[in-house]
Amino acid sequence: QQPMLLISHTVAAVLFSAGHFCNISWLGKHAMKIYLGVLACSTVMLIGSESVDGAAVFQLSPMQLQLCYLALVFPVVYGLFLYGMKGLETRGMAYGALAYFPFALILLVIPTMSGMLTYSFAAWAMLAVTIRKNWFSVPGHHRIRNIFVPVIFLAFALTGAFLSVKGTRLQVFLNPWQDSVDTGRVYCLLRDAVAQAALWGEGRADLSVIPTLSENYVLVYGIQRFGLGAFAVLMLLILGIGMFCIVRGMQQRTMLGTLLVLAVALTFVLQAFAYAYANLGYGLWDTLSFPFLSRGNTALLLDSLLLGCMLSVLRTGVWLRDAEPQKYGIKLLQIEKR
Repeated sequence: QQPMLLISHTVAAVLFSAGHFCNISWLGKHAMKIYLGVLACSTVMLIGSESVDGAAVFQLSPMQLQLCYLALVFPVVYGLFLYGMKGLETRGMAYGALAYFPFALILLVIPTMSGMLTYSFAAWAMLAVTIRKNWFSVPGHHRIRNIFVPVIFLAFALTGAFLSVKGTRLQVFLNPWQDSVDTGRVYCLLRDAVAQAALWGEGRADLSVIPTLSENYVLVYGIQRFGLGAFAVLMLLILGIGMFCIVRGMQQRTMLGTLLVLAVALTFVLQAFAYAYANLGYGLWDTLSFPFLSRGNTALLLDSLLLGCMLSVLRTGVWLRDAEPQKYGIKLLQIEKR
């Protein structure tokens, strides 16, 4: 386990450095190629995946890639696609709306409902911002009508998510004590552990009875070890950092910078709060990992790459601008000469 842990953290450090020092203009220049490449690779991995403990896994020796974590990458790639549609008016907006569905369908097939909702909310926000700032250059009298296009994303995502919940699972979610031996057992254990936690300091719950604690319920350990107050401070800190990044993203001078920062910040915040909600014993769907805290090599690698890319935008955004001329629907990003 130790050599594997060392390898995964070394690769994560390399990916973070690659993202942090990458040329953001290259991402903008090859936005459509990246979208199509990620879509093709995701489809191949989905076809070649196998089920391990109910999760879709793609074997990539010496690592196993859990496909549910593709939901962390899809928002960024979708943001690149929207950037590629800049200035194409109604046609660009229509293509942008249609580009949401291939990734959404992949997440439904995997399946990962929390990943599906995370991707959908991030995509909805990015498309809404793109329309609001009129980066598609849609004529003014069409913009009010077109602002409702992002609602399609949420309607599709919520419909798919709730259809995946069977009646018995919903009943157990609402009242887990009616099935405390089978499906509702983990819900009961988690809610009991939270109920026995102190405001500050150690609680009284026995965490050894909770299965997969280190992978799926690391926040429960933190609640028992440090208290509910520390948990609240952590979540407020995550929310505060996320809001700060979102505000900084909206202040970027370029469309590409704004969309990349929004995609990563929203993904991290949604990922963290979905995980926290499940740790309190109220998770209706599967969860993704908590960024950089819970175990999982795939999540660690992808989160490191995304964080590096976002910091790269925040570091270099002041020197970037969208340059003319437009080529194949993509306005290339260039560095301003001082």
